[in-house]
Amino acid sequence: MGSNSNEEEAFALLCRLLPGLPINRVRVASNGGIQQTYVVDIAGWNGPFLFHTTHHSWVNPLRSEYCSISSEAALLAWYSGISSRVCGGEVGNTNDEKDGHRVRESPDNDVYCTKLYLSGFLPTFIKYGPPNPEAQVPEYSLSRPRPGKVVSSLPQPPNNDDYTSINQQAGQLFRRIACHVSPTGTFGDITSVMRPLGVIPMRPTVRTPANAPYIYGSTTWSGAFHLMLESVLRDLEDHFVNIPYSRIRGHFERLRPVLDKVTRPSLVAITCSSMQNILVVESHADDPESSTVSKEAKVPKSSPTDQEPGPHTRPATPETRDKYKVTGLSDWSMLVFGDPLIATVFHEEATESFMSGLHEPIAEDDPFTSVSIIEHADSAPLRLLLYNCYHALNDLAKQYYHDPQGDAEMEARRRLLLALRELDRVPDGTEFEENLQEDISIGEASIATDAVGANKKFGVTS
Repeated sequence: MGSNSNEEEAFALLCRLLPGLPINRVRVASNGGIQQTYVVDIAGWNGPFLFHTTHHSWVNPLRSEYCSISSEAALLAWYSGISSRVCGGEVGNTNDEKDGHRVRESPDNDVYCTKLYLSGFLPTFIKYGPPNPEAQVPEYSLSRPRPGKVVSSLPQPPNNDDYTSINQQAGQLFRRIACHVSPTGTFGDITSVMRPLGVIPMRPTVRTPANAPYIYGSTTWSGAFHLMLESVLRDLEDHFVNIPYSRIRGHFERLRPVLDKVTRPSLVAITCSSMQNILVVESHADDPESSTVSKEAKVPKSSPTDQEPGPHTRPATPETRDKYKVTGLSDWSMLVFGDPLIATVFHEEATESFMSGLHEPIAEDDPFTSVSIIEHADSAPLRLLLYNCYHALNDLAKQYYHDPQGDAEMEARRRLLLALRELDRVPDGTEFEENLQEDISIGEASIATDAVGANKKFGVTS
């Protein structure tokens, strides 16, 4: 009854927002997440559309989830704009090289502009509308999703070989995403970074002491991470959750200079490796793109087309063919411009196949062929300790906000305790970094070989 009522309301709202649109059917999506998501069938179009609107009244979003609809819409609108300019030849010769990335001469446009490595993986942006209380119109967005199902919802669970292939493709997708850099040169969540560009009509900004300095992004990664950390801490404070707040804030202030070693605001999909977020389609026997990437293969000279993901480079054979092809992510809202190491894959058991895909060059002009994906590798262990703490706090907050009856609190508290114990062991002073380097050194190459064992190294067990 409730589901039918929601669908009727969504149908009526769509008819008001887009009059004349031949809507055949509206139904609630099974994996809408924190957003209220509907699958919309429109007459004359093959495939569904997705209609995102405000949260269920019974869903209590975290501060970081408050702008999830506008974040995804801003990312898609920005990328659509880059796509039209690049395909139209407007980027041309206006770029200089800086740190392996193409740099726009105009500071008011795309400060960094890379090739369209995400073409064919992102949903197609249709329309976004900010909330309008006077007209009783909630915040909403409309898009065409990529085909596929999330791996965790497949009717037949993949076997080990299938998971190996999916993880490798997920690693390659993570690399494709990280190739894109903040268009304003600032760090932070998508909504804040994109706000000065005006790619969509942003919803009104709610200023609090935590986010007031960063409503247009932060000039430093430490500033952006500070907002992320303070947001989740205040979520927990609002629910009177008993944790050592001052101890956590003290560790951040102590290690803040380490975060400023990150100077490139890469686009990071925090949950890119999650099987609840990866979209796949089953490959067909006549699909030439369904083969596994080979390290020995010659990389393509051009970027992927705007219609489909770039083809794998090794010829398809019965021995190398992939059963599943990764087509994108189910949720593109929880991305940030910052340090790739904050992704959850580096705090869980990163598989060798994921790391193999991560380190496979996309094309000859792949920016990471001349620049490391992980900046300032010597300080990576310390940054990971802070990120471990943040992820444990975030999981703890979700327990209280999303699933009060769940049983994940003890595991989140255990991980938080382990992270804090490791942070306590980091000595004060400017030489702590050199001391730590004697025992742990993480570079782009060593991450690939040590990823599985990194959890024990940094005080986190799975």
